[in-house]
Amino acid sequence: MPVGVSPVTSRHGTPPTSISRSFGANSARAAAIDGSQPERMVARTSAALSRLIGARSVGGFAASQARASALMPDRDHVPGDFMPLQLPSPPMRPQKMVTLDVEGVLIPEVWVNLAERTGIDELTRTTRDEPNYDTLMNYRLEILEREGVTMGDLRDVLAEMGPLDGAHEFLQSLRDQYQVILLSDTFQQFASPLMKQLGCPTILCHQLRVKDDRIVDYVLRIDDHKRRSVEAFRSLNYQVVAAGDSYNDLSMIRAANAGALFHAPQNVIDENPDLPAFDSYDELRAWIDSTDPSPGT
Repeated sequence: MPVGVSPVTSRHGTPPTSISRSFGANSARAAAIDGSQPERMVARTSAALSRLIGARSVGGFAASQARASALMPDRDHVPGDFMPLQLPSPPMRPQKMVTLDVEGVLIPEVWVNLAERTGIDELTRTTRDEPNYDTLMNYRLEILEREGVTMGDLRDVLAEMGPLDGAHEFLQSLRDQYQVILLSDTFQQFASPLMKQLGCPTILCHQLRVKDDRIVDYVLRIDDHKRRSVEAFRSLNYQVVAAGDSYNDLSMIRAANAGALFHAPQNVIDENPDLPAFDSYDELRAWIDSTDPSPGT
């Protein structure tokens, strides 16, 4: 050591080499601490809570609870009396949904109007007369082909049609209070212009296949879609109230929590005496209002 230079020491009189050795030893001991120690546990819990707060703002209560369970350490490796955060289940209550048929309930029968315009009486046959929809549509397509009726002819018919008297007001007031979905075996090409006159409600239906202005086929989105839609809505905790007028509405009506016939022909009413039947929108609305999914809540 040069003359006049004193050894460098820490504030407590410890030489630097001793400090270095002590720091290294402490670092080694810190690195040896595994995830079961309190220091790591605090860090992991803080990270879990941070992610949980984000999940609650984005994914909702149920999603956040699931994520919290996944993020928390396993109880078998938690020291002391540490317990994972437990979140209460959110209250759940079914909501009422109304599903309605369209033709014969809210708008006139398209095929009957086409029959009147073209003079082809065979086209007056509807789902009120024929329970097998595939049989009925193949019958219609054969007639259209034979008589040379085009998609343009159908558009002319649709342009002159409008909702049934009182249908627009009934539907709008219903939508003000309930979720309403129209389930129809009509086709998108028929429904689009008429839905505008009803305030553009949500409708699930099928499609026609058109080539060179000729209707060559029809395409079902899914078989028995009315019933299967109602079953899907019920699985989402909707309490479904359904109404329709024809044979092809019966599976939807019977799959619902409550179902009724509306504007139904006498043969359908006679064959289903257990179903309430209504002929006015006021009666139907009163019945819908009376079917509370959770009385007293």
